[in-house]
Amino acid sequence: MGLICGVFGYAKNLCDGNQTHHFMNNTKIHLGKVISDKTAEKERNLNWLSKKLNYDRSNLDKLLEKDGFHTDWLINFSAILQENMAKPLSDYIDNHIIGKNSPEK
Repeated sequence: MGLICGVFGYAKNLCDGNQTHHFMNNTKIHLGKVISDKTAEKERNLNWLSKKLNYDRSNLDKLLEKDGFHTDWLINFSAILQENMAKPLSDYIDNHIIGKNSPEK
């Protein structure tokens, strides 16, 4: 599994380490914030989430603050929260990268 970029509008080529910036409409959505918000929406808190993950709370905070994290984490968050936490990323790709709003079109 690969690394998921948590801030939309920024893409990083993970194969060669080069960074490519794509600031499309200055849209930035941070997956860590999306996960935190979804946890709160489910009337839970990050202490609960860290216990479900069997992960130290301070390390969870650091993970959610990162610009990206491993896809295994995204799968775990989705399973625990019973929500597809990859959907915001998928929707952004559909609408801005390969969709009608793509700057290449």
